[in-house]
Amino acid sequence: MSGPGDQVLDRRDVEGRTRRIAFLLEQTAHQGVLALRLLLEARELASVPDDPTTPRRVAELEGRLVALERLGRERLREARRLLRR
Repeated sequence: MSGPGDQVLDRRDVEGRTRRIAFLLEQTAHQGVLALRLLLEARELASVPDDPTTPRRVAELEGRLVALERLGRERLREARRLLRR
């Protein structure tokens, strides 16, 4: 049997999850912005092909993009898990 207190707890739980999901999505969006900046840097590097540091810098940018993608996917998975509870 449920009482009025149960509804308050449920509402608080939903509000907490909603805030957490919103936070995760905000972080994911921020990572998207960072990824776009990295892509712009890569485009700039491509415009200077004679620079001997270009291959190293491109590899570094690629590693950073892969890390951002991995983190973004993990945050989205966490948001989905919260929605399923």
